[in-house]
Amino acid sequence: MPLPITFSATMNKTIFILLPILLLSACNSLFYFPADQKIYDENISEKHSSGFVESGSGSRLHYFYFQAEHPHALIVFFHGNARNITSNYKNFLWAVPKGYDLLVWDYSGYGESTGKATRENIYKDSLSILEFAVKIKKEKNIHLITIGQSLGGAVMLGALGGFDELNEVNIILADCTFWSYKEIAREEVRKFTCLPGCAVFPVTDAYAPYKTFSHIKDIPIIISHCREDMTVSFKQGEELYEKLENKNKRFIEFSCKHTTAYWRENNQEQLLSIFAEILENQEKP
Repeated sequence: MPLPITFSATMNKTIFILLPILLLSACNSLFYFPADQKIYDENISEKHSSGFVESGSGSRLHYFYFQAEHPHALIVFFHGNARNITSNYKNFLWAVPKGYDLLVWDYSGYGESTGKATRENIYKDSLSILEFAVKIKKEKNIHLITIGQSLGGAVMLGALGGFDELNEVNIILADCTFWSYKEIAREEVRKFTCLPGCAVFPVTDAYAPYKTFSHIKDIPIIISHCREDMTVSFKQGEELYEKLENKNKRFIEFSCKHTTAYWRENNQEQLLSIFAEILENQEKP
């Protein structure tokens, strides 16, 4: 059974040595690692609600929803390819006391979500979650921010290109992510094997981020990346930023390892300051 390629903060980079196995399998699904059904935090102390969203993929998607006391925006978080929301909810939980509702969810096959993790299923899942988030936004009359980390950034960007209510998205943040599935596979092939770059031909760019750039160009977007990222190279973040067509785009670089920038309070404050600046220049919902 082929082993998975992983792009999360918990990824053991030595797995990439097995990338040729992935390539021979010609299976895009192996970008995802839903095998871990572990409950990482059984007693979440922060008040939240838990439920399911029916997805266009046919799956039932499990989510946690943390509500701020006086929210002015809702954050929808797309996590990386490993673990599940019983662990990943913590990544941006710090924003809730600052006035941001937080919606975290699991892709098909992850955690308590049903179904199978495939590129197409997760794309459909993402559209369904975005629709759910827009309903919350309209009910509460607040802004909407989408955040994706690592593989979740690619998932988020790929889905936004097919989302019918893009006008409801106020800010996009992609942290430590990449612009092309084929390119990230090609980069790892060069890093760990003697195979030529063309060896990645079985990996497709279905729902790849770069295919959405013309669709999301009117939305303010922030690209952040860790310089010492050994999982998704800093170069990937730079190339993603350069290729974006957005009128309002920003690049933030941090000295840190993969997806750890926002563990630090000063980086959190910097991000919230940017959010506030952008939202101040937009019409209130």
